[in-house]
Amino acid sequence: MLLVASILQSVVVAMHLPQTLTTQNQQAHRDVAYTLDAYGSASLLQEQPEHLDVVYASDADGFVGLLTSMRSLAVNLKDSTKCTINVIVPKEDLEKAQELMTCFHKSLPGLAAQSRIPAVKLHEMKPQPLNMSMAPEQVANEHWFRPAAFTKLYLPDYLPNASRALWLDIDTLVQSDVSILTNFPMKHSLAAALENHGLAQLLEAGLPPGYKKYADKISKNASNWFNPGVLLIDVQKYKWELRAQRVSKWFSILYGVQGDELMLNFDYQDDFDLLDSRWNYGCLTAPYLVNGSEIPKAFILHWSCSSKKPWHEDKKSNPWL
Repeated sequence: MLLVASILQSVVVAMHLPQTLTTQNQQAHRDVAYTLDAYGSASLLQEQPEHLDVVYASDADGFVGLLTSMRSLAVNLKDSTKCTINVIVPKEDLEKAQELMTCFHKSLPGLAAQSRIPAVKLHEMKPQPLNMSMAPEQVANEHWFRPAAFTKLYLPDYLPNASRALWLDIDTLVQSDVSILTNFPMKHSLAAALENHGLAQLLEAGLPPGYKKYADKISKNASNWFNPGVLLIDVQKYKWELRAQRVSKWFSILYGVQGDELMLNFDYQDDFDLLDSRWNYGCLTAPYLVNGSEIPKAFILHWSCSSKKPWHEDKKSNPWL
C-alpha cells in the first residue's frame, strides 16, 4: 500500500500541468465526432463496431508515468466499453503492477461510480528474440534501452486475436477520445505521425562510427520519418506481414542505435499510414522546440526528445514539465 500512496502523491504532481491543458481543451476534445484521414483532413467516422486495445509496457521505474497516462486516457473516453488497456510488465514487477491497477481505480472515483473505467489487463513480459548484449556501451546506457521499449514490436504475441491496437509510450498524456481511431482508414499495418524534431537532432548528432553508411538512408527518408511513441497497428496485418521478424533483423545491423525508432523507420520507410501530428505532439521535454499555443490543440502530448520526464524532480527549466 505504500506504493499506492506514493504513486498517488506523485501523480498529483505529474498531472499539475498548465491550465491550458485542462480547460481550453475539454469541450473541444470531448465533442470530437470525427477522425483524421491519412492527410490530416476531417473524415466522418464509419459506423463499424470495433474495439481498440491500448497497449503500454513498463517496468516499475516508469509506473508513475504509466498511471498518469492511463488516467488521462480513461477520463477522455466517451464509451469505456470500446477500449481495453493492456499493460505489459516484467515478471518481477507483476505484484507492484497489481497495486498500480488498484491505484488506477481508486484515483478515478467519479468514473468508477458511473462504471466508466475501461477494462485493464496485465500481461507478463515475454522473452524477446533480440540479443541486447550486442549493443555498444553508449547505447546500452541510454535511458530508453530497456526490454519494455522493444515490446511494441511483438504485440501479436500478447494480443493474437486483436484487430487494432494503439501503442502509447508511458510519457504520453491523452487529451482526446482515442476510441475514434478504431475506424481510422488504414491501408497498411501501421499508422504514425511524422517526427517533428527528433530526426533533425539525430542527423545533427550523426550516427556512431560504423553506422555512417545508414546516414544517407535516413536523409533520403527524412520527409517520412515517424516517431514510434504513438502507433496505431492493424495487428492481424502486422502478423501476416511477419513484421516482427522483419523489424527485429535491423537490431543486429544497427546494434540497437536509436532503438526501435531506427528499426521501425528503416523497415517501413514509406509503407505506413499518416496520422495527423496532433496524435503525437512531441518533444515537450525540450521547451525551445515547442509552440505553446499548439499544446491545447493536441490529441496526445508526448514528452519525447529527452530523459527528463514530468514525474522527475528537476523541472525548473521547462514550463511543460
